[in-house]
Amino acid sequence: MMAGPRTSSPPPAVATPQTQTVPTETVPAKGTSGVMSGGTTPPTVVTAATADPSTSQTVTDFIEAVDNVPEASDSDADSTMGDEHSSFTASITSSIVKYRTLNGRTYHSDSIGDHYWGSNDQAQNNLLDIGHHVLTLLLDGKLYGPPLKEPIERVLDLGTGTGSWAIDFADAHPEAEIIGTDISPIQPTWVPPNVKLCYFSMIDDFNKPWLFPENHFDFIHIRWVPGTVHDWKWLFEQAYRTLKPGGWLESLDNDGFFRSDDGTMSETTATYDWKRIAIEGAKNMGLKPSICTVLDDLTRPAIDAAGFVNISETSYKVPYSEWPKDPKLKEIGLYCRAMLETDTEGMIGRLANAVGFTPEQTTIYSALVRKEMRSLNVHAYYCAKQVYGQKPEA
Repeated sequence: MMAGPRTSSPPPAVATPQTQTVPTETVPAKGTSGVMSGGTTPPTVVTAATADPSTSQTVTDFIEAVDNVPEASDSDADSTMGDEHSSFTASITSSIVKYRTLNGRTYHSDSIGDHYWGSNDQAQNNLLDIGHHVLTLLLDGKLYGPPLKEPIERVLDLGTGTGSWAIDFADAHPEAEIIGTDISPIQPTWVPPNVKLCYFSMIDDFNKPWLFPENHFDFIHIRWVPGTVHDWKWLFEQAYRTLKPGGWLESLDNDGFFRSDDGTMSETTATYDWKRIAIEGAKNMGLKPSICTVLDDLTRPAIDAAGFVNISETSYKVPYSEWPKDPKLKEIGLYCRAMLETDTEGMIGRLANAVGFTPEQTTIYSALVRKEMRSLNVHAYYCAKQVYGQKPEA
């Protein structure tokens, strides 16, 4: 599973703020596809309010692309394309590490159920580590958004993945105890001495009843888990119960598919079809309620309904390659493309299998996506949303 959020710093604005409604999109029928085509209004970007953290401001943020950009460097990765290219913790049982295998890739154990669509092998783990760096750049080096009160005693990282965020947090807060949970035991077996309080001992599913006591944590963090949460309101209610009064919850999630505002991602591009594959594949796998966490606005209403106050919401457009003119977004795009190229098949493989792709078709499709990202002529991005709220003081 994926990792977690931090301080909300909106990306550079290039348009005058104005109130706008996020458009409703219809999922294309199988065999068709579509992301922001036909003149559809681009998604909004919500910036965190500066005066009142419980409010938010909506703005349109169009990312300007560079002119006459040479194609990004190729790699040899795509041979199919020729030259392109305690009582709270659970021990690891034998059933947990009996991974399922699909087309040569490993996924979490059957004993967990079908909660997550991504692989859990080394290629995917490398992708997750690069993804952590992408979000670090996006959030200007901050690991979280809310104003946490010192001293920080206990922190819970849900869906910790490789543990990159938890280790960085523990490094910055050596006085804190960090517990990272995940359905796959892919975390490191050692940590540096200054992060010795960082534990990865609970291999657990956050969709099941939590065993943590009430009023236990100072901060609960969840990141990058599209399509894995069965009931966002229930999840946030569990977080509310286990947080101390005055504690904070933060969620940073994405939709995991491509969008474009300027028509460069047309029906003839492979990136255009990613959304259909992701949505139909998730549906066929039985993932619910939706893999489109941002598009379907799943987190903000749920955190509000769970009883949190002082809610802040920030949305971002994250470029998938280095096509933007803005230097910060260009760097983010460079690492985002590196992330995608590291394991395209691991991101889309199981979802593609669920819509009927053969292994060969998945390989070819993944190579086409990588080729489009390297060309820098497809101005694709994904939407991410950071939401955090506070449990009221006692």
